[in-house]
Amino acid sequence: MKLFRNVILLVFTLLIVSGENNFAHAYFGGKPKKKKTSAKKSTPKSSKPKTASDAKFLNFDVFVGPSVNRVSGDYIDYQEQYYEGGDTKFPTNGTIESYTWFTAGAQVRVAPFLESGNGLTDLSFALGGMYLQKGFTHDVTLQNIGLPYSDKTELKETFKAQYLSTQVLVRYGRALYVDAGFNLDWFLSGIRKQEMTRTSEGDSTMKGFESGFVAYNNRSFTLTKDVMKTPSLGWSFGLGYNFTKMFGIRWFNTVNSKFFKDTGMRNFQTSLQATVTIN
Repeated sequence: MKLFRNVILLVFTLLIVSGENNFAHAYFGGKPKKKKTSAKKSTPKSSKPKTASDAKFLNFDVFVGPSVNRVSGDYIDYQEQYYEGGDTKFPTNGTIESYTWFTAGAQVRVAPFLESGNGLTDLSFALGGMYLQKGFTHDVTLQNIGLPYSDKTELKETFKAQYLSTQVLVRYGRALYVDAGFNLDWFLSGIRKQEMTRTSEGDSTMKGFESGFVAYNNRSFTLTKDVMKTPSLGWSFGLGYNFTKMFGIRWFNTVNSKFFKDTGMRNFQTSLQATVTIN
């Protein structure tokens, strides 16, 4: 009996010691660490998001829109100096007005660096042609104040010339872009139209002027290559934006060196064009 009691006490003592060891391990050692497992996350390759204006290697652009042609140079300066002359018996006033028409054309554009992975991806080169018209309106009024009656002459001249403009351009950008280059304008045909009205009225001893009269004289002349510069060198520059992959708008300008062959006069033409791109 005593032996049995001693065995029970020994087992009980071993259980207490074992429990204390487990408690110390849990308290000071914490939970056993789980083995780390590393898993590589698969991430898709990043690519530049395509925009509506993403270009292809070969692109075809068509454009059309209204244009305004302004003239300047020696010819215009001479006219203005003449109108600003001193007081005479024949005071003359005149104005030079811009010519408004439209432009239309097309171009082939190549983007050779699309896969280069640097800033050259947005660079492209274009060769194209454009139909345009240049010209201006010249209004002159001459008043003869040295007579006892009113005598006035009004002259309106309209110069209008048609051209085919060939252009070589460099373009940078996609949705928003700028382009610049040079152009050669080839003269096709032209016309100079004159409308003259002479009005006289008032009391006079001269027969036929008591009641006055009005005389009209309208004439037209053909402008030829003998008087028009062709081809004429110019410079082009513009700014555009593509709303979608196919449709956009462009503000385009040309500055040309010559209009008449032997007279210093330059043309600045600006146009707002709707564009269509096929690629």
